Amino acid sequence: MEQRTVQTSPTPLPPKKSKIAVEISLKNILTGVFIGVLIGISGILFYQGHFPQIIHAFYTASWAVFGFLIFSFLLLLGFKSYITKFIFGSKAENLTDVLEDTQRISEVITDRLADRLLADLSIEERGKIKTILPRLANWFFWGRLRNWWWQWILGIFVSLGGITGTVLLMNQNELLNNQNDLIKRQMSLEEASRRGALIMLMSNLMDKVDKEIETQQIGLSLQARDTTRFRLSQSLIGQIAALSHSFKPYRYMDVTTDTLMSKPLSPEKGHLLKTLVQLPLDTITFNKIYKLSSFQSASLMGADLKNSYLVGIDLTYSDLTGADLGGANLNHALLWSSDLSNAGLRWANLKSAKFHAAILNNTNFFAADVDSAIFSGADLRGSSFIRASCKGTYFGEAYLNKTNFQYADVIEAEFTATDLSDSNLKNAKFNGSSFSSSDLSRSNFEGSDLSDAIFKWTNMTQVNLAQSNLCETELTIKQLQKCSSLYESKGLDEEMEKALRTMSPHLFLSPKQ
Repeated sequence: MEQRTVQTSPTPLPPKKSKIAVEISLKNILTGVFIGVLIGISGILFYQGHFPQIIHAFYTASWAVFGFLIFSFLLLLGFKSYITKFIFGSKAENLTDVLEDTQRISEVITDRLADRLLADLSIEERGKIKTILPRLANWFFWGRLRNWWWQWILGIFVSLGGITGTVLLMNQNELLNNQNDLIKRQMSLEEASRRGALIMLMSNLMDKVDKEIETQQIGLSLQARDTTRFRLSQSLIGQIAALSHSFKPYRYMDVTTDTLMSKPLSPEKGHLLKTLVQLPLDTITFNKIYKLSSFQSASLMGADLKNSYLVGIDLTYSDLTGADLGGANLNHALLWSSDLSNAGLRWANLKSAKFHAAILNNTNFFAADVDSAIFSGADLRGSSFIRASCKGTYFGEAYLNKTNFQYADVIEAEFTATDLSDSNLKNAKFNGSSFSSSDLSRSNFEGSDLSDAIFKWTNMTQVNLAQSNLCETELTIKQLQKCSSLYESKGLDEEMEKALRTMSPHLFLSPKQ
């Protein structure tokens, strides 16, 4: 006999998973997680901002669903017969008949199961089966409906109970927070009342100052009394200094908003300073007072300090918003982290003053002497330095966008890593100033002197350098190509100018063209 060989096809290997498919699925998962986080954060923020409205809407929706279930269940019970006949036929009646017929039919079915499953049933038995099936369906349908309805009712009541407990806890937390705020207000008001006693002490101290001045005025003519500056005793200066240290900053009520101040301040220190600068004291006395006293965190909002002698004073963390310091002498003053927004510093002497991290939005430095001052990290947006002297001034890492330096003398100033975008720098002197790593986009240097200025890693997008002096400036062709105008600019390297005229001739056109 011939032996047959049966060739069996090799078992196919399972397909390898594609790396692309894995990457796509991982990408989809990460995208879904990211979208989920965004939706979750948005939901939390919305929930925190609209908590009462959400609770009201939830209660309304819960009662509406509850009412709908009650109404629908009563409606179904009222039209049960009609619905039953419509769905299951007219033979679906009561449950007792269903159970009796089910018992009889189950016996018949049991006997006949061995004989090919109901193949030889009689016509009568088959008729009973046709009768019992709608009744079974009717009983099953209404039983399931009742169970479903009760589950809904219990679920709603459990949900309402849980939500009610959560709302009560959140309301309790809100009440506790309100109580804590009231306690803080009460403590602040108590602190303010305690300061009232120190105000009485300050009043007595000022009486002593008046007596010392009156004693020194004896024998002077009326004209001499108006022009003479007087000196206080060391004992009285020590009492003034001790009183200033007694005035601690605290948060008090803001009458305009009926809320506590955002940061602790001392109105008493501000009142003491405003009183002292009005006295006819000599500079030696003021220097001793400012050296020994503490005026940190003073509240001087809208204070009139024109032409005041404030050399070396420490006003760190103070609030001088809207204050008038025109002509004041703030040489070597400390104004770290102070707020001088909308303050007037016209013609002020700010030599070597320190404004580190200060807020100076829309501050007016017109014709002020800001030589060697430090503005590191300060916020000077919208400020004006028109005709100011800023020789050797440090503006590193400051915010200076939309500032005005027209006709200012800004020789050898430091603008490293500053934001000078959209600023008006026309006709100013920036000789030797450094703008390294700064943003000068859309600034206007028209007619300015930029000789020996440094522009390393500077953003020069849409900068106007028309009629400016660029002698010995460290500017690259790439930076100059981003400018908006080089019309009649002077001092450019000949080879650089030739290359720019070839590559970007529009930079040398008149603005009118």
